[in-house]
Amino acid sequence: WRGAAAGAAPDRPVPSAEPLSAGRRNFPSGAPTAGLPSTGHPPIGILLGDHRLPPEVHIRVELQDPPPIAACAREVLQQMLLNLILNGVDSLPGHGEVVLQVGLEELLPESIVLKPNLAARYAVIEVRDNGGGISPEVLPRIFEPFFTTKDFSTRRGTGLGLSMVYELAKSLGFGLAVRSMIGRGSTFVIFVPCENVSR
Repeated sequence: WRGAAAGAAPDRPVPSAEPLSAGRRNFPSGAPTAGLPSTGHPPIGILLGDHRLPPEVHIRVELQDPPPIAACAREVLQQMLLNLILNGVDSLPGHGEVVLQVGLEELLPESIVLKPNLAARYAVIEVRDNGGGISPEVLPRIFEPFFTTKDFSTRRGTGLGLSMVYELAKSLGFGLAVRSMIGRGSTFVIFVPCENVSR
């Protein structure tokens, strides 16, 4: 895991350890050009770029129909999603799935790591994996620069992926939330304030 410490950064509340839910549309890693439904979102293959997934790891996409519309820097949001997807893939034991879910919400959760700019509604983007989850001891540190647990995995990380997601979200006025449970996986949520919303 790449990743923000509650102790080192007082403005960063502690992520929560909670149960997760599950998923619908399946995109196997063997089809790198498989795309999201035609909603203006980038195909998964374009989003992943040169990053190849293990053959038994799948990306599943769930979109509200029609999807919410929010003004944001597309390239920056794509970079945030790429970091979260790769983070989810790294948590898997060589097989499993990462779910990318997009919807619309009016209320923010009580447990939130980073509050977004105030808005009537928020585009909610979840990146969910069914990996091993994050322990309660580690969870408060996952957004800390240079913090990583990849010393224990086959891919050694820099500890900058989740920290970058946090800093980009903060600079753009986005919100962040994290839920995780050992043995069940983790969910990272981005809240994008919507000015003009399409339902």
